[in-house]
Amino acid sequence: MLKVMFLPIDYNDFRQDGFAKAFVTLGCHVHYFDYFGYWNQTKRAQSVRANLINMALNFKPDVFFIQTHHLPMIDADSVQKIKNVFPKCKFCNWTQDIKNHMMPNFLELSKVCEFNFGCSTGQLKFLSEGIGKPVYYLNTGYDQALYFPSKEKKSSFDNDIVFTGNCDATANFPGTKERVLAAVLLRKTFGDRFKLYGSNWPTEVKTEGHHDQRSLNNLYHNSVCSLSISHYNDVADYFSDRLLRCMASGRPTICYRFPNWQNYFTDMSDIVIVNSVEEIPEKVNMLKNNPELAEFIGRNGAAKVLAEHTYITRVKQLFDVIGIKS
Repeated sequence: MLKVMFLPIDYNDFRQDGFAKAFVTLGCHVHYFDYFGYWNQTKRAQSVRANLINMALNFKPDVFFIQTHHLPMIDADSVQKIKNVFPKCKFCNWTQDIKNHMMPNFLELSKVCEFNFGCSTGQLKFLSEGIGKPVYYLNTGYDQALYFPSKEKKSSFDNDIVFTGNCDATANFPGTKERVLAAVLLRKTFGDRFKLYGSNWPTEVKTEGHHDQRSLNNLYHNSVCSLSISHYNDVADYFSDRLLRCMASGRPTICYRFPNWQNYFTDMSDIVIVNSVEEIPEKVNMLKNNPELAEFIGRNGAAKVLAEHTYITRVKQLFDVIGIKS
């Protein structure tokens, strides 16, 4: 049995259990190492690294898969010590995030990982040039156990549209402007029938605060439609797992356009694409006034992401790159 040491980034209710289960579904034995959780307990990176090395030596992995963003708890020296003992193990470094700059921890881990992955084709060249190695494409996925269509066909909804996401004006994300404009416009147009969840939003748009990811599916089920606008909307092939979660719920998703969206989805068949913020209210009203069409788009969207964008699909794609038969 293939042994996979899986190092996700987990915080609060954002967990990668679905990703781990995908490895298990494909016949792997998984050791789940929550390095951010360990760091929260000790606040000492050295303790996290020592714990990782001891667990890896006992587990004897065939695949070492670490999810990196901006967290420095795991360093290259620790991974190299594991690699020295298990030279045949396939070491994989994946970022599910994109930034305006090279992420230092992704760069550091790339020195000891032979397989490095980015989540959008639009940043592969940037990442590859930054680390001096090939970077492969591995997009994000979603947990099909948490996000799925309602068994019953609904005729009334608590909300017209819902958006879940944070607003971080200090981070200089290029999509922040579109997010704020959309929130202001939707609040003005739909009042309290627009539900906004997340932190750091301007007071005038009235956020409901944090929503537990494990119960988001019910929120989507009780909404005519959901909205997806990324922090980065001009990077080729980049979309967040938010889009997949929205679509997986079986309710129609209005998505702000991104380069090459046509490679994945079909407008007005499995998704509703907008090219400007000003189009969003019009699309919401179109879905409200055409419930059969809304149901059709929502169900098609759920079928599309279930077939092509679950974590099981992503693990198969990972195995194809690193040379493991799934």
